[in-house]
Amino acid sequence: MAKQTFYFLEVTFPQEIVDAYPGVDGWEIARKHLWEYIVATDSKYAKAIESFVYDEVRQYPWQGNKAAVRIRFLNERHFEQYMTMVKEYRTWLTDTYGVEFSHEVHANFELSVDEAPYKADDETTIAPISYEGRFLQMFDDIAEERGFDIS
Repeated sequence: MAKQTFYFLEVTFPQEIVDAYPGVDGWEIARKHLWEYIVATDSKYAKAIESFVYDEVRQYPWQGNKAAVRIRFLNERHFEQYMTMVKEYRTWLTDTYGVEFSHEVHANFELSVDEAPYKADDETTIAPISYEGRFLQMFDDIAEERGFDIS
């Protein structure tokens, strides 16, 4: 069966960066700085990041000066490629702007469906949940535990 990779990333921005981009989420701020990095370095990896295809990106609302994102990659190889491509950019963001990559989690799952229904707290039977649904919930739980609004 095919495997996908989920990745949760929490980034802490210096408050002056957050204030400089009112109403802009952390993912977009990072993308704006990516263009600056491309111009400054002409990095082939940075150019590849710009056109990288993600299966899904979910941004969580700001929590103070912290931003978080959940990314679903098509497979583990895409995740590993992404991590290789962003390594130098992340170092540049930290060195240039003081951005910290404060929390990261990733996990792989196989695409399949759990056949057995399960019982909710009130003993009602709930329809089967796919493994994908469980992983989505797990990563939303991580975001919520870290103080982010998941609604």
